[in-house]
Amino acid sequence: MGTMHSSRESLVEAIAGIQAKADGLTLPIKSLILKTEGPQTLLDSVFEEGLINPERDAALESAERQLVVWENAGYDVVPIFDDRYPRQLRQVHEAPGIIFSVGSMVPDDQAVSVVGSRQAGPAVMQAARDVASHLAHESITVVSGLARGVDAAAHEAALRAGGRTVAIMGTGLDQTYPAEHADLRQEIENQGQVITQFFPGAAIKKHNFPMRNATMSGYGAATIVISASEKSGTRHQARAAIGHGHALILTPSVAENTSWGREYANRGDAYVVYSPEEAVQYVLDAIHKNQAAKELFI
Repeated sequence: MGTMHSSRESLVEAIAGIQAKADGLTLPIKSLILKTEGPQTLLDSVFEEGLINPERDAALESAERQLVVWENAGYDVVPIFDDRYPRQLRQVHEAPGIIFSVGSMVPDDQAVSVVGSRQAGPAVMQAARDVASHLAHESITVVSGLARGVDAAAHEAALRAGGRTVAIMGTGLDQTYPAEHADLRQEIENQGQVITQFFPGAAIKKHNFPMRNATMSGYGAATIVISASEKSGTRHQARAAIGHGHALILTPSVAENTSWGREYANRGDAYVVYSPEEAVQYVLDAIHKNQAAKELFI
């Protein structure tokens, strides 16, 4: 299915189809159907076909009511077949069928994730700021997860440098996690974008964050890991970046002090960088490779 600006009817159908429970249809499968076949096919896959189907009609009515509430809250609701959906994210297996957004949408965003530890010391925080500032000065969008530590440092540095930053959250837009980042979130909405794949009202669950990390990897051309521990959640994003064929960039501490970082570096799956300038150069190379690959298929 080609991209288009979704009609209200198709958006309501997409919401109903994604929310409905159906045996054997996981979220990735639903998203794939939505992307390749469209919302009507998804509805037919979820509900029994027929002119009269009270369950389907109730789901559509509920989706319409929810959409009104979300629009009144200022949320953009964007299905995967909409031409406003981030194009790079659309290409990965874990691409959410629907995203919720506040702020400015840039479908062809040139973006890179900057991620790392929540419990970060001064040197690590400064490294995150330096990398994010250098990216912003190259007009590259800084993507992170609004978490404490490295995420917050990266967002703040991009904002201070006058750049664009995108926060990809592990909660619905009706929540801010952690709550003390409400002001930072507002700044990001004003100067960039806040995105989530989780519906408003969704519970905060542990598995949300690996899912969010896969979305962060999918959104950008590369992931830069500033710091991480052996069992850090950041390793989920590192693995996702490799799976997506996106560049993975590690600092020496990650490459030397974690078994997974060491393995990725030794296998040639990750670049190890020793300065913000070197990190940005690898990022620019990754973006140019992506652009060259796109041109092959035009």
